[in-house]
Amino acid sequence: MGRGRDNARRYKQGRGRGAGEPEAAGVRPNGLNRAEVFSDHEQYDRMRQDYLAGTVLAAGAGVALPTSGLGAPLLPGMFTVYINDDDSTYGPAPQLRTLLDLVDRYGAVKVHEMATIGAAWSGLDHPEEPMIKLTLDIQAPLAATGKVEIVLLAQNCADAWQHIAGGGMIGITTFERMKAKTERPGVTMADGREAGVLVSIGSSAVVETIMRNHDWPGA
Repeated sequence: MGRGRDNARRYKQGRGRGAGEPEAAGVRPNGLNRAEVFSDHEQYDRMRQDYLAGTVLAAGAGVALPTSGLGAPLLPGMFTVYINDDDSTYGPAPQLRTLLDLVDRYGAVKVHEMATIGAAWSGLDHPEEPMIKLTLDIQAPLAATGKVEIVLLAQNCADAWQHIAGGGMIGITTFERMKAKTERPGVTMADGREAGVLVSIGSSAVVETIMRNHDWPGA
């Protein structure tokens, strides 16, 4: 909580960035890449309710970093968003169940090749509870078309954002699926990638802005 208090003081001193500053917010033409910053609690509570409406709250996030025997990274890590395997996920986002079923049938790489999924980050920043939203615009396969929004409590995975801020591959899966694919001898990075839905995403000024605001690793 010490970092949260320090950030709160910094915002009150005027160094926090406001929602009306395009340069700070990182506004992009598609309207999805926005970071809004609020320090007024009543205003934030209202915005928080709107921001979370109709979304899936992620169970967590992390990064898988493949290494050699000496511990040196061999390949870029995969930023993984974990979802709950229940109605809290599949109620607002039935598309995720459909995509995971397709992964079980055809494999993650094949589904990634056949799917058309646009992805972007947006953010609702606050000194003590920053949130980052992953928006998926699924255009194919037809059985899973629509928009899905997954919200991450960004502070809980502060060390991981540096691995995706510049773009890369995101995996969307459950803890149980990842455990089934990776808890065995001889596991490889490829096994982890087969645990869920793979989505490519570009660099994000939103993620970079929130990282800087909170002094997270890689900012």
